Amino acid sequence: PSPTAAPPSPTAAPPSPTAAPPSPTTASRLLGEALPIRSGGIDYGRYHALVVGIDRYRILEPLTTAVGDARALAELLSRRYGFQVRQLENPDRAALLAALESYRTTLEPKDNLVIYFAGHGRLESGTGECHWLPADAARDPGEGANGIANSSLVGILRGVRARHVLVVADSCFAGQGTRPPADSAARQQAVVRKARVVLGSGGRAPVVAAGGQGSSVFSGALLRILRDNDGVLTGKELAARLQPLLAGSGQGPDSGDIRRAGHDGGDFHFVAR
Repeated sequence: PSPTAAPPSPTAAPPSPTAAPPSPTTASRLLGEALPIRSGGIDYGRYHALVVGIDRYRILEPLTTAVGDARALAELLSRRYGFQVRQLENPDRAALLAALESYRTTLEPKDNLVIYFAGHGRLESGTGECHWLPADAARDPGEGANGIANSSLVGILRGVRARHVLVVADSCFAGQGTRPPADSAARQQAVVRKARVVLGSGGRAPVVAAGGQGSSVFSGALLRILRDNDGVLTGKELAARLQPLLAGSGQGPDSGDIRRAGHDGGDFHFVAR
């Protein structure tokens, strides 16, 4: 050390042992390029995804699997399915809403969009509505709680021009209707008609899988199915394949059409490359 360096100030206060932990910092990355996907003579359009995982909360209890599951899904959608993926880790409410709102202006009518959220959720007993809880969410509901209500998400989806939108919630999601049985004619129209559908775990936060697999029960099963798929997989078929994998876990799947979001009888299609 330099002999002329000034000695440390003797009056400098030591770090407080009760100082609050650092606030979560939003990390964002963009993976892949949205190229047109064609298979079997069908033009499926371009694929986009917003993949959100929140483990670190400023006030609420931390989680252990959400960010890891989001990273795994982002890589899989980009590499195997040709998605352009925006991945957000530990976003606050402003960052999450900005990302959701951006798809109103950036997507075209033939595009496809997946919105995946893994983190805490809160089901309001008075309204029956679920709120996704970003990293700066408050512990108690009410004004200033910083949750994002499903009704707010539905409003955003109504303004998104993409043909097919699938919401995947490893948390709670309220506001979906029921899907009528699909006959052969309806299946043929599923590619061209608009879809606003949801696939959820039915829980309020991710749950670690038994056996220490490092994923939630729901997201672990979702990743397994998407990795094994080597063709075209619809949203309905994905929900059906999840059912036996999640039996007895209490983790869904809950699936249905999102009410008042512009659904017109279509379905989402995952096309493996």
